[in-house]
Amino acid sequence: MDDIAILNLSSAAVLRLAKEATPFTASFAHDAKTAISHAATLFILYGSTKASKIALGQKRKTVQAADVMKFLKTNGFASIAAKLALPENGTTTSASETDCATSDVVGKEKNDENT
Repeated sequence: MDDIAILNLSSAAVLRLAKEATPFTASFAHDAKTAISHAATLFILYGSTKASKIALGQKRKTVQAADVMKFLKTNGFASIAAKLALPENGTTTSASETDCATSDVVGKEKNDENT
């Protein structure tokens, strides 16, 4: 078993998010569930590594929301950063605001695929 397999997110949690993101009742094949779970895990590992390097570049050990936002904006995820509206000043965002932002991003990406 490789080290990344140990770090995989809960398949149930990832599947629940994936199902909520689809505008219709979707079922996912086993290999699709595995692929989505691995992709989510790798994205989090990649993002946290990049955000950590941003913090270290500013001589800090603590990763802040601003570091995550900078990672998103400088690595091709600016549209996601705009929808997330993560605080850059240390305040928190409610779960419902994040849910709305996530569904907006997914909806936009689906519309982009159809055009």
